[in-house]
Amino acid sequence: HKTVDNYMNAKMKIIKNQDENDYIVLNWDDAHLREVDTSNVNTIKCSILDELEEGIFLKNDKIVYKNGSLEIEVIDTTKVKLLGKHNIYNIMFVVAVSVIMKIDLNKMAETIYNFQGLEHRLEFVKNISGVNYYNDSKGTNPDSTIKAIDAVEENIVIILGGYDKKIDFTELLEYSKDKVKAIVTVGETKYKIYNKALELGYEEVYVAEEFKEAVLKCKEIAQSGDTVLLSPASASWGMFKSYEERGNEFKSIVNSLEGN
Repeated sequence: HKTVDNYMNAKMKIIKNQDENDYIVLNWDDAHLREVDTSNVNTIKCSILDELEEGIFLKNDKIVYKNGSLEIEVIDTTKVKLLGKHNIYNIMFVVAVSVIMKIDLNKMAETIYNFQGLEHRLEFVKNISGVNYYNDSKGTNPDSTIKAIDAVEENIVIILGGYDKKIDFTELLEYSKDKVKAIVTVGETKYKIYNKALELGYEEVYVAEEFKEAVLKCKEIAQSGDTVLLSPASASWGMFKSYEERGNEFKSIVNSLEGN
């Protein structure tokens, strides 16, 4: 697509082929989507930032569905096991589809509360000596890793690096400075990330030659209350066949570790 505008134009062609019998669910917090003409189709708006006059929104930690005089608290987000703001949006979209498909909202809510999340996506592995270990091996690009960093507590010791897809890590590293206390780099991109992190003022940055070495270095650095996060912002190729293999190796190493 090359540009955001081209991408948007391609996606919005779907709406042009819809009519008054169809629906579209929009993230109303996205400025691009607020500009979309949806006059020919039923629209359900979703927002974390604003209490909407009509649609699905967040209010006092509750996901609320409002339609005319009807206002229902559908999901208590404090009961949700999934981490991250992006997952709140995902749940809002599930609520919207449930409304459209006339699915029992109570049953849908119970399903959400019981859902543990998918493997390799901000997957909690273990707590060792007060340190939480998370496997986000599916984080194969900087945007995914930013979402993972947003989702967990501060004082993060993060493993970054892998196959070099010629990605610029500057935005990720700038964004992460307030929450990431240390970086351990690995894979083809290890020195690219290492050098950029030092350039941006990070003090604790380490290079590991092997994946296990990276995990063990994280254990050495992390203190009680910290989070060790595998969210490499890079593909796994070169060291592993897939992100699944990388995530499973991380879990195997972490599960073999003992407390201090």
